[in-house]
Amino acid sequence: MALAYGAFFSLLTPPSQAPDEPAQFRRAYAVSEGQWCARRSGDRVGGEIPESVTRVSHDLLADLPFHPERRMPAGAIARALRAPLRPSERAFAEFPNTALYGFVGYAPQAAAIALARVFSQSVLVLFYGARLANAAVFAVLLALSVRATPVLRQIFFLAGLLPMAVFLAGSLSADAVTIGLAFLLTAWALRAAFGPRQRVSGGDLLRLAAASVLLALAKPGYLLLSGLVFLVPSERFGSRARYAAAGTLVCLAAIAASAAWAAALRSRGVVGMPSTVPSGLHEAGTAAIVARMLVDYARRAPALAVQLVGKLGWADVSLPAALVAAHGLLLLCVAATDGAAAPPLGARRWLILAAIVLGTGLAVAAPFYFTLRAPGPEGAAAHHPQGRYLLPLAPAALLLLRRARWEVDWERRLTALGIWAAAMLTAGAVAVAWRYYS
Repeated sequence: MALAYGAFFSLLTPPSQAPDEPAQFRRAYAVSEGQWCARRSGDRVGGEIPESVTRVSHDLLADLPFHPERRMPAGAIARALRAPLRPSERAFAEFPNTALYGFVGYAPQAAAIALARVFSQSVLVLFYGARLANAAVFAVLLALSVRATPVLRQIFFLAGLLPMAVFLAGSLSADAVTIGLAFLLTAWALRAAFGPRQRVSGGDLLRLAAASVLLALAKPGYLLLSGLVFLVPSERFGSRARYAAAGTLVCLAAIAASAAWAAALRSRGVVGMPSTVPSGLHEAGTAAIVARMLVDYARRAPALAVQLVGKLGWADVSLPAALVAAHGLLLLCVAATDGAAAPPLGARRWLILAAIVLGTGLAVAAPFYFTLRAPGPEGAAAHHPQGRYLLPLAPAALLLLRRARWEVDWERRLTALGIWAAAMLTAGAVAVAWRYYS
């Protein structure tokens, strides 16, 4: 379902009509040529790529984002398909809003672009190839996650098939790989904690460390999810000393990867861009800023929930409110009643999980309050966290609601859940088609 609907969204959604997609395309193209890290040129941040990539991605914006009354111009995509790459005609292209992300989030798109260049010199063929590769990798990561987790399998299924998640998978967004890796890391941690084997193997730790490193090199803000290793009971390591050592090593691997990426950004002069931090926050202390972040999260909770389920396009394509509310309630219901196959978390592990979820939520919001970051070259800058940033946290956050005494056999209702998920994705596709082509 993820592959089918992801591929459908990738072909249905007009080019450049996903969040920051022009900048995502430029960054992915740069990575495809081995430019793993952006660089500074004067007061600009980006990389040197063919001028056609910048021109086509910009032209296809068609001034549509945040103007839901406008439609995709007739013939624009057909004309863009004929635009040649001309790889020798190069210029420095800006993509400051994607430069902070790690290169791992662009690996599928970059690989597809490199492969497509062998067969085609159409800029838009490279673009669509990158979208399809992103959808395929997301589908594989989601399937591996559903297969790996011994608990909340239906939550991974439903959260991975949220219209927002699959729409992002069908775009060039680095969020697709980030969500997939976060789901896989969560699933492997749950398998180590709740699976049938009573001892954690070296292979288990290696998988957790590898997923943590890759996630840190996709979007460093999700670094704290490596702490999910501490959900594993200490007796499964053989002793408390081994438990502490193993958990520390997994977390240190992710920290080292994130630190290496931060050092690369500093060496290239990528950090230190013009500020969009709200006025007055520079002078506030850290505690005051964290309090402001929590207040903003609480105040914007309804909007974040809607964006989490599905606010498509450039966050200007809405699904029917009744469907969004029903899907949110279904997620909460499944999370609370899927109590089979594992004992309760217990107070200590519940607190560990709550701290990881809250800490990660604050970490992904931090760039909007602490870091100096610039708006992208197209469209309006986002001045606050979006609901899609919380998608990688969905399985871990919903695990907090789990109550073993409220058990429903959702495995026997999987067909109904699948039909519902397909209906939501179809509604998302209809909304996108109506928004851009009606």
